[in-house]
Amino acid sequence: SGAVDASGTQPGLTGGNVTVTGRHVGLFGGHINASGDAGGGTVLVGGDYQGKNPDVQNARATYVGPDATINSDALTNGDGGKVIVWGDDWTKFYGSISARGGAGSGDGGFVEVSGKRYLDYRGFSDLRAPKGRVGALLLDPTNINIVATDTATADTEFSGGIFQESGTIDATSEITTATLVTQLTAGDVTINTNSSAGSAGDISLNTTLDYDGIAGTRTLTLIANNNIVVSNPIQDGVAGGETLNLVFNAGGAT
Repeated sequence: SGAVDASGTQPGLTGGNVTVTGRHVGLFGGHINASGDAGGGTVLVGGDYQGKNPDVQNARATYVGPDATINSDALTNGDGGKVIVWGDDWTKFYGSISARGGAGSGDGGFVEVSGKRYLDYRGFSDLRAPKGRVGALLLDPTNINIVATDTATADTEFSGGIFQESGTIDATSEITTATLVTQLTAGDVTINTNSSAGSAGDISLNTTLDYDGIAGTRTLTLIANNNIVVSNPIQDGVAGGETLNLVFNAGGAT
């Protein structure tokens, strides 16, 4: 709940590296800062990229509360950094991440927020770059539905400062169109599903995705281990110059 500062604010310095891990990992309002004058650093919370780094312990469950912030910005010149939030069973992310490109030059960074079996993403990752290309957010649970309204109850496995071991984990994650479109205003988004615990790894668009307001050109990439089911329109409801590039890959076929 405190602050971890690995920033490099002096001219020419990059941000440092921060790793926070354990069986259960929770950021309940704390601030992690790995920003740097010449580039953002690396922040690993609960694991590394897709949980595949044997040198970093994977958390079973990771919780990032609405008051928690993680910064890995390039302050002057350089690219935004790398931020990973991982949980082998579940991740609930309600906080804020910033991995922006430098004010003078540089691209946005890379952020992954993943629960290998279940992910509840209701936060925001800022990957913009004033003088460069936006960065990318990766979400990679098992099955996931893109919906109009959340049906899951937030914080069902966390209450009163204690992680609650759950006998069952939801088989299908959800992300609302409002959260997804807001995220696209600040960077490209990839949703990449895996097969885990009997789930095939499907992606389903269960409501209209109106990307009006993304303010520019963005890319939404859907990579499903199994099927992509699009049963509703993807549209710019009020034409205003927005462009959404779509890349679909279902079961290895693009």
